[in-house]
Amino acid sequence: MAKPNQKISAREFCDVLFANKNVTPAEILMILRKKYPHLEPTRQGVNNYLSSLKASSLTDISHDKATGRYTLRSISDAYFRYSAYRQGDKKPKQGKTPQAKPRSVMDDHEIAICRLVSMFDHCISSVRSCSVVAN
Repeated sequence: MAKPNQKISAREFCDVLFANKNVTPAEILMILRKKYPHLEPTRQGVNNYLSSLKASSLTDISHDKATGRYTLRSISDAYFRYSAYRQGDKKPKQGKTPQAKPRSVMDDHEIAICRLVSMFDHCISSVRSCSVVAN
């Protein structure tokens, strides 16, 4: 039995897209509800997966705006690894995924200096743009 808040995995979603070429989000949702009724797929979940697939450089998906139909042509295995890490299903292996660097903490004096440098850069850029226009 599925966990209460368990979602359809990226691999399951893509399997449905590969098996059914040229489908609309409503058709995808209907297929997912038949294939995975215990997971309770939602329209928002389908739209989230589709926008994630469209935005990823690891996938090749086409979208016909006139008909609203999607066709998944190819997908890299790295997409599934990244999706699993994002959802917290797996722990990243040491050295395999880039770790987020902790943000450095600045004191008030450093923040004031950064603001002064930013204001100086802004003044210089506006003077340079005026001199280019005058020439």
